[in-house]
Amino acid sequence: MNKQLSTGEHFLITGDSQMENKAAQMIKEVKDIKNDSKLTYDDIMVQMEKLDSSTVVSLSTLRRVFRDGSEAKASSFNFEEVLTPIHNAVKSLEGKPSPSSPFEIELQGYKNVIRVQNEEIDRLIELKEHLDDRVDFLVRQISTKDDLIATLLKQIAEKDDTIKRLMDKCL
Repeated sequence: MNKQLSTGEHFLITGDSQMENKAAQMIKEVKDIKNDSKLTYDDIMVQMEKLDSSTVVSLSTLRRVFRDGSEAKASSFNFEEVLTPIHNAVKSLEGKPSPSSPFEIELQGYKNVIRVQNEEIDRLIELKEHLDDRVDFLVRQISTKDDLIATLLKQIAEKDDTIKRLMDKCL
């Protein structure tokens, strides 16, 4: 018969040695995988959130699960709310390089550099389009002013001719 005793945030399972054995085996398995894959607590926390953000275990509980001798205290952990999410997260990371391994950190750094460079490229493309529009506007203004200058020069030439004719008549 299972009894659940509330102790704040955890429920203790007592009286079911089969469940306690299964919990102890699960703890040993996740410890082995964590050590073999060189996973950090942060890696496991992030993976738990990725898998199901509603079943994330606190960091202090996670540390208690991985503490030496925790297999003997397996009954102090809620199977469904504590051990299962940790187990699922660790199993999904098994055999993969640790997300905080030097390779992954370097890879993330390169991804960030590429992202920043792409953002800069997008900004420069927008700036170029703006400057192209501005150049087109200024070219049209220059053309308009050139036309105005040509018209004014023509008017000056006509006035010069008029002045010359008037002076010729006066002399």
